[in-house]
Amino acid sequence: MKKLTILLVELILLICIFSYSANADSHDGIGWDVLQANTLNTLTVEPEDISIREVKFTLNKKIDQGLFSVYNLFVVPKKLPAVVGDIYELINFKYSGMTYKALDSVEIEFRVSRDFLSNLQLSQHDIALYENKGYGEGEWARLDDLKIIGSDDNYFYYESKIIPTNFLLITAVKNTVDLEDDSIAIEEPKTELTETNYENIENDNVNENKEDNAQKDEENKESAQESIPPPLTEPANVESLNLPTLDDENKNQQTDFENKKTEMNSGLISIAIVLIIGFVILILIINHRKLSGIFKTEPNHVQNELKKYVKECKTLGRSKEEVHQRLIGVGWDPNKVNDLLKKY
Repeated sequence: MKKLTILLVELILLICIFSYSANADSHDGIGWDVLQANTLNTLTVEPEDISIREVKFTLNKKIDQGLFSVYNLFVVPKKLPAVVGDIYELINFKYSGMTYKALDSVEIEFRVSRDFLSNLQLSQHDIALYENKGYGEGEWARLDDLKIIGSDDNYFYYESKIIPTNFLLITAVKNTVDLEDDSIAIEEPKTELTETNYENIENDNVNENKEDNAQKDEENKESAQESIPPPLTEPANVESLNLPTLDDENKNQQTDFENKKTEMNSGLISIAIVLIIGFVILILIINHRKLSGIFKTEPNHVQNELKKYVKECKTLGRSKEEVHQRLIGVGWDPNKVNDLLKKY
């Protein structure tokens, strides 16, 4: 029975672990025994559900037994201020054997889904980065070093040199200035003018302009009457028009972050259900053991009957071992039986 109880407890723990792992924050990291200062280190992030694909960093001092990890948080911690814009991903940099202050420089490469930007009717230039140390003080600080380094059918790719921090927010904010783009720019061909052909080109341009202006005047007169729009009329059924509303815009601003939060809550609910089932099973096991006599507490008259039974067995010539086996077999406590049979 003890082995069965232990197995059930282990099973419950394993179910809890796997239930939580399916909804836990995705992460990746790099560890080391000794890492020297001013040495460039590269962390290539493997999980596909983390937008950051690579982190390059250097330390300002030697670190023994260190660990640098990147987490994609599904829920915003309460110690952080309200997020800015439409959040795409919240990154938590975690450290072991050091803090963010040991970092000298950090450079990241990350990607943003085209569908995310398309749903918000924004462009690849409307991505912004914010950082926060996470100690409950201060707002999100915007990072200006951000540029586009490429794209494919599904993602836009970015690069940024960020300041050492604990939390990094990748969000969509309508930018007034386009981000720096490293794409190859195609220049228009240039024509060099010389003194010999400059006058001829100028005269040709003057004649062409006169002919064009005369032709445009004729076309404008002919199309003036045709271009007058008809008077506007009210639609027959105004209510049937499918016009956008503020509610529709708000619905379109639901992001992947809220979906991840829902997944996290469902995982916690499944854990609670498993724990309740395990608790019920444990109660049933205890009740079974009580009914089988393992937890019996005998009153005096029961003990007297037991002594009487032992005495009769002794009179009939039964062995001590036989009496012991009979009593244990019907559920009596082995310790009490042993005490009773000491003078047998």
